[in-house]
Amino acid sequence: MELKNISNDELLKHLIVLVRQEREDTAAVVEHLAEVDRRDLVQKRGYPSLFEYCVKKLGYSEPSAYHRIRAARAIKKKPDLLTLLKTGDLHLEAIVLLHPHLDDARAEELVQRARGKSKREVETFLAPLSPRSEPRDVIRVLAVAPEPIDDMPLFETAAPAPTLEQPELRSQLSFTAGPVLLKLLNGAKGLLWHKFPEGRLEDIFTESLRVLMESKNPAQEAASDRQTRSRTRKIPKWIRRQVWKRDRGTCVYQAADGRRCGSRTGLELDHIRPWARGGSSNDPANIRLLCRAHNQLMARRAGLQRPEKVPIAAPPMIRAPATADERVSFPSPSAAISAVENSGVR
Repeated sequence: MELKNISNDELLKHLIVLVRQEREDTAAVVEHLAEVDRRDLVQKRGYPSLFEYCVKKLGYSEPSAYHRIRAARAIKKKPDLLTLLKTGDLHLEAIVLLHPHLDDARAEELVQRARGKSKREVETFLAPLSPRSEPRDVIRVLAVAPEPIDDMPLFETAAPAPTLEQPELRSQLSFTAGPVLLKLLNGAKGLLWHKFPEGRLEDIFTESLRVLMESKNPAQEAASDRQTRSRTRKIPKWIRRQVWKRDRGTCVYQAADGRRCGSRTGLELDHIRPWARGGSSNDPANIRLLCRAHNQLMARRAGLQRPEKVPIAAPPMIRAPATADERVSFPSPSAAISAVENSGVR
């Protein structure tokens, strides 16, 4: 059908039908995600989280995946939200905003008040319920245009070859901080003044995190620890370094179809043969790197852990949320290494 050949009334009528169908399809997707989440299916397919599955497998953008997963979690608490989503009485963003309040005694009142409201209106009447909430940490990807060259000649004797100069990719970081961090930051500025006299936060954080990674990263620690042969749950540092290098700092879980997880965040050291069942902590062949989601999955399979719900996202890595409610929390830059140092090994 050629849209340019139909009347204005027909065009609007078709659009209304399509939007109604879109609402029903979105509600169906949310309902399916809720059931997939309940069954923990994505972990068994080699994905560390439902968020990762939605982005990598289903092709959603990070904000779109976040909204649908939050809505899926919301309808598990209050199933009648699904009907309101289908009818258009509540849009997806409204359900996301309502999700933290669905356990409140006034949940039904809030849902009714949100019906037919815009996102801004819902944010306005929900704001007094969380007066102390702080903005979530955000990393926003920016593209910075290259600086112009000032010494270009006024006249060109020959036409230069066309070039496609790529803009520099930069990231804008935003988070709130307490007095402890501010004190540490001012101290770091003083210590690094000789190297970074301008005191730019990018330089200070980069240098500080570089020093931290060099001192804590198992891949870079000095190989001076002696091998321990006694039976202990604690994994010696020399084995941590060897396993980290062997597994390339990634989760080695492999699904039945051969897909390897490969996550680099939330890593933990795992005993292939559980320590509680005689597995050794002093044999690198019995130790592997797993992300937290797959470490818990293997523990459940071995009957060593009660089922535990995995959060919406492992870390994501970088996302560009458009608005405040689309933002998700990020782990600290040393989360992967800290997890390995303090992993809950079996």
